[in-house]
Amino acid sequence: AGGGLAGAAGVPAGAGGEAAQLGLAGTGSNPAAFAMLLAPLATFVVLWRGKGLVESLFTGVAAAVAVALACGLVSPGDLIHIDAAAFRAEGLILDGMEGAVGIVVFTILLMGIVGAVQEAGILDRVVRGWRPDAEAPRRAELRIFGITSVAVIVTTHSVMAILAVGDLVRRAGHRAGIGRFRRANLLDMTVCTYPFLLPFFIPTILASSATAAGEAYGVPRVSALEAGLANPYSWALLGVTLAAIFTGLGRPEPGPYPQQNEPEPHP
Repeated sequence: AGGGLAGAAGVPAGAGGEAAQLGLAGTGSNPAAFAMLLAPLATFVVLWRGKGLVESLFTGVAAAVAVALACGLVSPGDLIHIDAAAFRAEGLILDGMEGAVGIVVFTILLMGIVGAVQEAGILDRVVRGWRPDAEAPRRAELRIFGITSVAVIVTTHSVMAILAVGDLVRRAGHRAGIGRFRRANLLDMTVCTYPFLLPFFIPTILASSATAAGEAYGVPRVSALEAGLANPYSWALLGVTLAAIFTGLGRPEPGPYPQQNEPEPHP
């Protein structure tokens, strides 16, 4: 699917000469491959409707297979077939599984390192080092941003980071008069930046792995670090988060502390 889409796009960044050398010009292009964009769209729609990530990804894969078959980009035998001479199964599905072995093994090893760090209590000591006393909203938001940043970098997992500091952020934000929606936005925006910027997070590693698989189609291979540095959306999100903290953009007018109309959190 990805190869067909790359071929249909004509790889414009490489100029005509390079495309011709790679055999991507002329007969190698197929405009029908643009229909494959329906696959990520299906994943997004299912996610938008509140379904789980795994279910949404499977929906996207199923949509990709259906569209590719309907457009004639692949045949059923291309997906999986038996090579009687070699006594083994072959096809796009198995090729995809084999291509994911490296990233799966790396992820398992990475999670082992993260587990060791967590068992050592490093994150717990960092969290306990901050007493959520009442303070000015800007200072409290900076602390929330800082402690959440440490948590997501240590755990390399956004959900684990939110669970680790969520209660502390709730109590500190309440005492500083920061509304629950703004606290949630600060948590969410902070944990959604670093995984797409730093080279030891799964998204940047996957991006690097995807470019490696596209080398045959003229896609330049980039490292995980380069993938993060060249991600303007996440850098912009990080900048907007800090700007909102320092300028108070979107923060309600200060009122009596603790914030009104919200029950006091349990200790």
